Amino acid sequence: MNDINDNDPVLLHSTVHTPAEPRQERFETRFETRPAAALTEEALGHLLKTRPWVRLFGVLAFIGTGCMVLGGLAMFGIGLLALAAPDAFSMQGTPGVSAAPLVMMGLLYFAFGFLYIPIGLFLNRYAGGITDLEHDRTAASLENALKNQKSFWRYLGILTIVCVIVSVLSAIAVVILAGLGILATISP
Repeated sequence: MNDINDNDPVLLHSTVHTPAEPRQERFETRFETRPAAALTEEALGHLLKTRPWVRLFGVLAFIGTGCMVLGGLAMFGIGLLALAAPDAFSMQGTPGVSAAPLVMMGLLYFAFGFLYIPIGLFLNRYAGGITDLEHDRTAASLENALKNQKSFWRYLGILTIVCVIVSVLSAIAVVILAGLGILATISP
């Protein structure tokens, strides 16, 4: 006689799934058989202890935005002044500051400064969601807080991937341009 019940949730997890079986079915089966998680006092305590740090980094992201934008505007302005009056930016007969790179750096700092705004928004919304959870202790408040935390990490992950790709491409471009410069000095 077969003692194995094919509908037993514990046995569903221990059975071997064939590669042809859709992955979605396995996840649905797994989650349907487990009870819902409850927010314990200890879990809430951990969230409440992280809230000031989340808020701090959210505020620092806004401060970083302001510094990057102001720094970018300053570099852009100095670059424009150097373009307009190159002699004013030279010291004792030495060539002045190269204005074109300074103008470009100013524009880049200005633009990159705005990349910090979503970081500040997501972190401050996450901290606000923790505050809402502290007051009403509803699943909706927990979901809202976690949604903003997820958005923060997704944005930061995408931004990191883009920065790594741009860095690698920039390094390749520098090597190619340096090689071309060396070849130009060698060739008659």
